[in-house]
Amino acid sequence: MFFVGHVVGTSTLAKYGDTIGRIYPLKMGLIGSTMVYGFMIFVSHIPIFHYILMFFFGMFSNIRVNIGFIYGQEIINSKHINVIGSLYNMIDGLTMIGASLYFKYLSKNWLYLQALFFAISAIGTGIAFFLPESPRYLISKGHYERARVAFNEIARKNGKP
Repeated sequence: MFFVGHVVGTSTLAKYGDTIGRIYPLKMGLIGSTMVYGFMIFVSHIPIFHYILMFFFGMFSNIRVNIGFIYGQEIINSKHINVIGSLYNMIDGLTMIGASLYFKYLSKNWLYLQALFFAISAIGTGIAFFLPESPRYLISKGHYERARVAFNEIARKNGKP
């Protein structure tokens, strides 16, 4: 069901990253993923809920991962894009390795790992509400004044005048 949700998310929701901006769909994907992580802790032992949650997790993961990657590439300095993009993908891949090692050596109980993922997702969701829209996206849409405000906000957070 995860991959069915992923296909649905790719074919229906991903386009909003190019039409309404990067940050709003990213926030919605993060909120959705965090809610799914939370619900999975409490109701995934009921098979029908497990399948429904996996569908929504696939749908929201598409937004969270793909639009999040694009957003991240657009707000960092161009000389760091390759390194940051590689780190992003490496950490994403290490998640599966870490989960496999957890189940092999630490515990067969998925609840602790799920709680960890929920906490990380909740932190990321909270941080997203302090991020501006992508200045590159705004410039591509001709919103130069909003882009200037976003650049100034990023500069201020980086300690630049």
